[in-house]
Amino acid sequence: MGIPEQIQTVQVPIGRLTAKFRSTIYYQNGNELVRSKEYLEVGEQVNVYAIHEDTGDIGNGKFIKEVDTTHFEITYGKLLILGENVRAYSRNGVLLRPLKKGSEFNVINLYKAENDIILYKINSLEYLSSADEIEFIMGYFIPQEDTFSVMGNKSIAHRKGNPIPFKYVNSGRIILLDNSVLNTSSIKGKFT
Repeated sequence: MGIPEQIQTVQVPIGRLTAKFRSTIYYQNGNELVRSKEYLEVGEQVNVYAIHEDTGDIGNGKFIKEVDTTHFEITYGKLLILGENVRAYSRNGVLLRPLKKGSEFNVINLYKAENDIILYKINSLEYLSSADEIEFIMGYFIPQEDTFSVMGNKSIAHRKGNPIPFKYVNSGRIILLDNSVLNTSSIKGKFT
């Protein structure tokens, strides 16, 4: 099987995989994937940087096959419930239950709805709306040196080793929860 160009160049994780079964890790050799003697064990989590068909790029030239919900729990971030009146709804808009402020949920899928509203799927039946008092965290960036983010002409300091939550990445820029920006081309660190 050949590996598409975009899988080879993505550097920012799009989500996390948690293995439900022992899964073989593959390495790229030219345009082919070669089975290694390494495995993801049941419950082990890894970042995924791209998924093409059923093959996931897990970084450092390593790949996983059969990336689907049968073999892996796939998450794209977390939702934090900030408000007292946040409710979970079905895909059709039927109220299912109220959610407790401070609760946290894994996001297993995202859908764009009307008026730039995003629906976050948190399990097989429930969805939350970006119009509610919630906060989406795509992941955390851990800088390997002291750094700063920028919002307008204001700089915000971040200490080496302290995880920085972010909501998305755009063109090499990490957009943090406060809408300040880290430029990934000028700092070293890792994503979790």
